[in-house]
Amino acid sequence: MYKPILFAVILTTAACNNTCPSTLQQQTEQKAKTYFEVYSQRSDWNRFLSFYRDDIQFFDTNLRFKATGINEFKAFYNWPGPGFEKLSPSQAHLEVESLVVGDSTAVGRGHFNPFYWHGQLQEWDDGSFTIWLYFDRQGKIYRQYDFITYPAGLLTGENRE
Repeated sequence: MYKPILFAVILTTAACNNTCPSTLQQQTEQKAKTYFEVYSQRSDWNRFLSFYRDDIQFFDTNLRFKATGINEFKAFYNWPGPGFEKLSPSQAHLEVESLVVGDSTAVGRGHFNPFYWHGQLQEWDDGSFTIWLYFDRQGKIYRQYDFITYPAGLLTGENRE
């Protein structure tokens, strides 16, 4: 009687090894979804920062910017700064269109919604982003790569007053 049950457990385990996500992958997916939810609201700076390790390695590839450590990262992202404003408090700042997750890596792809930057409306033709997040065993981001299609005016300051 035990042999058929044991055989069924072995078959299920073997099949799951090829098709079922690992527990680590499930944790990474949940952490990434929560991260992008917090990012999309862009209202809780401390919660956003809580996703990161103090020794975060951050790269913005289009700006060719690298931050080493949480203080440099905070200075770059600077949510509390006065330049940014959503069209309305309930507006999502970004929309994730796809999320691909491995055991400890998540890649989110999507676009930014219109917003005000130093009083000027920013409506990007291609406000797309791809963000790579690398999580440690505690679920903290230790490395991040941002690939953001910035409008030229935002980069050069042409749209600023």
